[in-house]
Amino acid sequence: MSRPGATVHYRHGYFARHDLVPYERRRFLTYSRVLSTGAWAPPIRDIPVGVTPRIDGPAPDTGAYDVEVDVTIDPRAILFRDEQGRHVASLDVAVFVAGAEESVAGETWEILDFRLRDDSYARLAREPLVYTARMRIAVPPRHVKAVVYDYAADRLGTAVAKVR
Repeated sequence: MSRPGATVHYRHGYFARHDLVPYERRRFLTYSRVLSTGAWAPPIRDIPVGVTPRIDGPAPDTGAYDVEVDVTIDPRAILFRDEQGRHVASLDVAVFVAGAEESVAGETWEILDFRLRDDSYARLAREPLVYTARMRIAVPPRHVKAVVYDYAADRLGTAVAKVR
């Protein structure tokens, strides 16, 4: 049956798991948001994010590259809630490093949990939050992408940097 203006969406593949795991909404949604954002080229600025990569290598013995990436996050865009007198928030931070073929050569995923007293919360509002990701990769790095996701607010921020 034909429906003018309708678009069909479907999965292009299926992946089976060896072990059956219970459904966790946050993990599922975070994984989906971060991966789809990782493939999206233009920056997303719901959460202002910056990246500064530093590369050391290649190592003489292994040829590996040590990659260190500072991810700068504007804390004013994070949704904090009050919980028993603390300012509480949680961010998922993923950092991807790509080689010359633009395939992922290394990645890190981390959850940053905050339970701040008033003084720490006030200081965080004045200074950017910096998270440092470290990884070792086998190929020369060419691009770095950081994705920051605030599950509670359903907001994303991304930043990309070329490695020289």
